[in-house]
Amino acid sequence: MFSDPAFAELAEDTVLFVHVTSHLPDAPHPDLLRQKGGRAFPYVVFLDATGNVIAKPKVQTLDALREALERDVQEYRDLCELAASGDADAVRRLFALEVEFQHFADPEQARAAMAEIEGLSDEERARLEQILVEQEFNAILGRVTTEEQAVEAGRESLPMLEAGRIPKGPNAPYFWAFVGAHAAAKKDVELLERAISGLRETGTAGERFLGRLERALGALRR
Repeated sequence: MFSDPAFAELAEDTVLFVHVTSHLPDAPHPDLLRQKGGRAFPYVVFLDATGNVIAKPKVQTLDALREALERDVQEYRDLCELAASGDADAVRRLFALEVEFQHFADPEQARAAMAEIEGLSDEERARLEQILVEQEFNAILGRVTTEEQAVEAGRESLPMLEAGRIPKGPNAPYFWAFVGAHAAAKKDVELLERAISGLRETGTAGERFLGRLERALGALRR
């Protein structure tokens, strides 16, 4: 995509910032891809002058990039102006985008802000809360590269489990796998059984983790 001459033409209306997630020691912005909502390469989004995401193409194609630049960026700017003028509908729509684009320092800050937004339906609040749950766990997931860190991530995930804040997207198997790893390390049979049950509910996505947790459960029951 980047080698296409059409991309160069599209880029003429923007200031390009290219980041390579190398995972090398001391590399700048090592977690930037995750912070901006990325999961794979290439990943292109549009940022404002402060570095906040303001538009995301639906797919990573030139046509989608062009549509996001020409339509979504302008819509975001229009919403900012309307919200600043006191338009209640614009305030709600802008807030939803800010949650989706991770403008808040952490999910708790977003939850506090959501409590002050008037007119959000119960359905919309539930949708935004689930987005925050995914972001909350994604921050934990982004720190895990070793088995020891997976056990610690399970411990960190326990307050989410206890509060019913459970990921439902692609990260759900990792959530239950980490909880299970922590349970196995602590020899907590009940928690391990719950983690295995949660993994099974994720379907085929969780199968890669099931065998290890089931073996750990079998060893604890002997």
